[in-house]
Amino acid sequence: MILAINAWCNQFPQLRAHLVTTASDNVVVRPRRTLGEPPLTNVSDAGRLLDYWRPMTGGNVLFGKAGMGLGWGIRGTNTLYASVPRPDRLVTQMTRAVPSLKDSTVLSSWRAPVEYSLSSLPFFGELGGFPGVYFGTGYSGDGIGPSVIGAQILAGLATETRDGMTTSFLARMPSGRGLPREPIRYVGGQLVKTAMIRQDLKQDAEDKVDLATRLTARIDPTSFLG
Repeated sequence: MILAINAWCNQFPQLRAHLVTTASDNVVVRPRRTLGEPPLTNVSDAGRLLDYWRPMTGGNVLFGKAGMGLGWGIRGTNTLYASVPRPDRLVTQMTRAVPSLKDSTVLSSWRAPVEYSLSSLPFFGELGGFPGVYFGTGYSGDGIGPSVIGAQILAGLATETRDGMTTSFLARMPSGRGLPREPIRYVGGQLVKTAMIRQDLKQDAEDKVDLATRLTARIDPTSFLG
């Protein structure tokens, strides 16, 4: 059996310790004017809490902002599958990132959970205590490409095939003790997330980021940058 449940893998304590459950806020808009040439393409920026936008069929555009929520314990994933709490802020961020989308008509918006691994890389394996049950999780918001590799790893594990995929470093549990338990995990996560959002806003405005914000944002456990 293969579990294809994405962020809901945090239901299992052995996996939850190595995952941060956050959310991505999304909005679909209809531009009021032609976006010009070259046409709008798929884009993700380099921010830690990244912005991304995608053209859709019919001329509509999807815009999203990552890292805008934080889940509490085993119930965290369900609480992050909802409507966008502040759609006005999301639209403001959209027009800041893509000025040509200013005054667009909002068609729909939603918030969806995303699981980030502490290494920002997905990992796969057999669920401890459940022989023959395999999982893949920790795609960290970048699942389209890695899902192809993940499918090959999971297929190999399920058929007990030993090859380069099933013996790779992705086909094992992450090392270390992982994150602390609640409430330390949630309270600490909120402090770091708030600092990361503040840092992103200041960088977008080309303002100087204060030392306290920089140091707090660097505690982010899912960053390669430390």
